[in-house]
Amino acid sequence: MPDRTIITGGKARKDGARTRPEARATGSIPGIEPRREPRAEDFHEFRDVPYEISIIIGRTRMTVGKLLELERGSIVELTKSAGESFDVLSNGKLIAHGDVTVMEDRFGIRINEVIEPEEDR
Repeated sequence: MPDRTIITGGKARKDGARTRPEARATGSIPGIEPRREPRAEDFHEFRDVPYEISIIIGRTRMTVGKLLELERGSIVELTKSAGESFDVLSNGKLIAHGDVTVMEDRFGIRINEVIEPEEDR
């Protein structure tokens, strides 16, 4: 972090005038911490807050007519191929890719890639 110059106010003289403020170099501004990467412990207070994520297995486009023709047993072809990773979304934003896994009688997803936020790229 570059050095900054801090100016502290001048002092009053006997005649009522003020002396010139003094300047001193410092590596930081008092009371302001330098920006750092967030760490897991920074979010300790939020650990128990419920949060919903979505797993997207694929997408497709169809006409309204085809949509109205859907019935029980209809098969909808998706854009993803078998074996491709699924998208994990948080608040509508892509955060990871993963593969489906089965845990006892439930599906799960094994994360195989975490996506960096765009602002950090």
